[in-house]
Amino acid sequence: LNLFLEVTGVHTSDLVLSNVVPQVGRPAFFVCVDRKKKSLVITIKGSTSVNDAITDLDANNVPFPCEPLQGYYAHEGMLHSAVNIKGEIDAKQVLLPLLLENPEYSCTIVGHSLGGGTATLLGILYIHDPHYAAVWNRFRCIAYGAPCVTDPRLCVSPAVCEIMTSIAYSEDIVCRLGIDNIWRLRSQARRHLETVKGKTTKWKIVKDLLRMNYANSNSQLDEASTANYLDISPPCSPPHYPPDASVRIAIDSESPEPSPRQHLQDPHPCYIGGRVYHLLPTRARLASDRTQSHPYTVYPAAQQVFQEIILTPRMFEDHLPWMYTQALRNLPYAVG
Repeated sequence: LNLFLEVTGVHTSDLVLSNVVPQVGRPAFFVCVDRKKKSLVITIKGSTSVNDAITDLDANNVPFPCEPLQGYYAHEGMLHSAVNIKGEIDAKQVLLPLLLENPEYSCTIVGHSLGGGTATLLGILYIHDPHYAAVWNRFRCIAYGAPCVTDPRLCVSPAVCEIMTSIAYSEDIVCRLGIDNIWRLRSQARRHLETVKGKTTKWKIVKDLLRMNYANSNSQLDEASTANYLDISPPCSPPHYPPDASVRIAIDSESPEPSPRQHLQDPHPCYIGGRVYHLLPTRARLASDRTQSHPYTVYPAAQQVFQEIILTPRMFEDHLPWMYTQALRNLPYAVG
């Protein structure tokens, strides 16, 4: 808590609520008033404990518990986290009075990884809560490195896209994780094992299971992939993807087996929420050219870009929060 206050510069009197001990279904979070930016800020921490890992792995897709969102689904562990955090904040009876009495104030919800997924769902809960109907458009949600957590029909809706921004950095694998993608990988592995059982080595099975595509750093997105990157101002060309010459290992996304959510009558995969921005290092950055003024660039992307799991040497390193911080600080223009 002291470290949070020191790093953010928040005065103790402006700290509304803090819960620094993560529990299953409720990660650590802080609520404070930023008087300079005129915003009440809800900050949700990423995974740092076994309890957080259990919440991450509670990845079944379940219905939202509230009437306005009936028929939509989300990641179970992160949905429970969002509901629990909202309950604690609402019990303080600070947020709604602050917004009603101060028209110039907004509420900003931000998080990374587990915190980003929870922030996404918390923002969705707030803007669909009838008690907040008069102030719903004064919420802002920013999710860094968030996994695929909610129904695509919901996360691309106009209201969600108006208040929510998701940011993915380079080859961060977490932005591509969802129960459907993982289930398809499991199904594919089981089918392949039945086919080659007793006929080959484990390494050969792995090599056959994964489709390997070698892409050099000068190859641009193919036409189909380019269509998933939206117009941006200032204008820029499509990104070079993957951004280096490393081996790209993509999991086959086609599987004849049904989704584990078929019993919920929802065939859609989960997406990351709202407007999506993909941060990528430039070719000069990858070549360690420190003389360039802007070593990173950003591309607005459709959620479908992150529906394929891609395994690369940097997929875990690119998920670290300081990779996001470094990229955002070196962009030539602001995101969102």
